[in-house]
Amino acid sequence: MSRSGQQETEPLHKNVNHVEIAKHLKDSEEVQDVTGISPFWKQALGSSPPIIASISSGMLFGYSATLIPELQKPDSDIQVNLEYASWIASTVPLLMSFGCLVGGTIMGRYGRKNAHFILCIPKLLGWLTIYLAPNFAILLVGRILGGLSAGLLATLFPTYLGEVSEPKYRGFFLVAPSTALALGILATHLLGTFLHWRTVALLASILPLITVIVLFLVPETPCWLISQNRFDEALKAFRWLRGSSISSKREFEQMWDKHKETEAISEDSFWNKAFVAFRRPEFVKPFAIIFCCFFTMQFSGPYIVAFYSVSILSKILGTTMNEYLVMNAIDVLRLVMVIIASGLLRTVRRRVLLLTSGIGTTISAIGLAVFIFATRYYPHLMEFSWFSVILLVSYIFFISIGIFVLPWCMAGELYPLDCRSLGSSLNISINFFLFFICVKIAPALFESLGIDGAFLFYGGIALMGTVVLGIVLPETKDRTLVDIQMQFIKKKEEITRNNV
Repeated sequence: MSRSGQQETEPLHKNVNHVEIAKHLKDSEEVQDVTGISPFWKQALGSSPPIIASISSGMLFGYSATLIPELQKPDSDIQVNLEYASWIASTVPLLMSFGCLVGGTIMGRYGRKNAHFILCIPKLLGWLTIYLAPNFAILLVGRILGGLSAGLLATLFPTYLGEVSEPKYRGFFLVAPSTALALGILATHLLGTFLHWRTVALLASILPLITVIVLFLVPETPCWLISQNRFDEALKAFRWLRGSSISSKREFEQMWDKHKETEAISEDSFWNKAFVAFRRPEFVKPFAIIFCCFFTMQFSGPYIVAFYSVSILSKILGTTMNEYLVMNAIDVLRLVMVIIASGLLRTVRRRVLLLTSGIGTTISAIGLAVFIFATRYYPHLMEFSWFSVILLVSYIFFISIGIFVLPWCMAGELYPLDCRSLGSSLNISINFFLFFICVKIAPALFESLGIDGAFLFYGGIALMGTVVLGIVLPETKDRTLVDIQMQFIKKKEEITRNNV
């Protein structure tokens, strides 16, 4: 039987070993990329679908900040009270929590690329529903559709980006959705400042369509193709993304070897896979670490500022400054800082970013709380409200360079290949449930503790999270996904040897 005939009738993976891989890598070098496009730019194109989708999710997050004040105006065609307003804000993260559980199954079964195709549909429908909404109930349905889609897609982002990017670029691409979220928040706040909320929803519906168009230009991720034993397609996609360097060949061999070791597990059902995964240290330890990262991020309050910007700033500033102007300035700062954080992840160790971000966030949040508290007893301090803006800017600055971006980076780096979908689904689902709790209770927190008490709470959580993560967070910079996974296995083996 000819070689081509063998490929048609028998999966190549059955007899693939290092010699076969090396031969295929050598053969593929004969067909060079005549476009001259570097692997970085191809990986940038490959990473763009989740990044564009994240801009749309960011617009969902920031939409309530300008939508709610508009709906509370006497002349609004849809009227909302405080309770309705809290549901408009919190529905998105609640549905994202449920969507994350399903998203992992979809991307595991149909692939990362096809999952993006499927899951852009409810987001498009959600924005159009908001645009056409005649009453509060239909408006809430639109938010539900958007939140469900955003949750389904959020599960894909760290997995997809971790699989299309090589180690030296991975940190940069993994935090790109955080940058895109910040851009989406800025975009919807700017549009909401000048345009009617229905017009903003119509403009936001364009982004899911752009995501679908870009998906036609990129391949499926090599890791998922390997998990499906589609060796030739995986090799082709890998070469398209990574080029022909020696390090890329070595990484492909590592991925294939690791897949063969865990192939039986990866073919299990969701619940069997979960049962087996939670007995493996290379899954349990990352799960706990990433949970701590997301818990610290959410309860340090970065999304509260995005969801309730106008309400928070009006109470902090009084009549001394325009809250919409300050809100948009803070949004620009958030975007700039997340972009800077993306670059820092290429050059600075993860733990350094964590400690810098955590300490700065703690000092800024508690300092803001103290200043706001002081204005209660010394009203003349309101003349120096610019100082509260400086503290708020400092808070956004520090939280954006570490606490805000590291959880997504860790979610894409720490999990082993065979249960990466499972781990991402569970962690990100829990993250958005925590997100829902934070956003839903925020109005009640402001009423009971005041803005000062709320920021004191956020600063305390930032401090505790920094201490815990400073102890347990592993360093992953410039390490391959297989090397990171083996670190957790080796630690267990060392403990076992010491106990013998």
